[in-house]
Amino acid sequence: MNWIEQLSSGLLITSGLLITSSIILLLIVAVWARISDLMQKRDENAVALQMRISDALLTDPSLAWLPLTPTVRMSCWRKSPVMVELAGAVPNSELWKAAVTLAEREAKRSVERWSLVDRIAVDPVMLKHAA
Repeated sequence: MNWIEQLSSGLLITSGLLITSSIILLLIVAVWARISDLMQKRDENAVALQMRISDALLTDPSLAWLPLTPTVRMSCWRKSPVMVELAGAVPNSELWKAAVTLAEREAKRSVERWSLVDRIAVDPVMLKHAA
């Protein structure tokens, strides 16, 4: 094999590696962009659900004055349930039940699979402070 044949075969290998590397890099960037887009969409959906629950709590006259905070978390995996956390304090079990029921209703309207994490404390002393 003469030096011209060796040079041309080396150039073919180098150009083949360069093309393969470029294709792999483009695929990685495309997959990263798709995952990033899906994560942003899930975050937007979580914020929208959190706002719906919060608005529903504020429009209910019996619950509007209570310090209740909904937090919604959505995993990147579609199959995992949406985690709705409701935190705060209420003066009695009737208002606790109303708040939980309202959050459940809003979650059912928005997502198929969800789970409610109840972090609401029943504190009868709240009525004395409100009076």
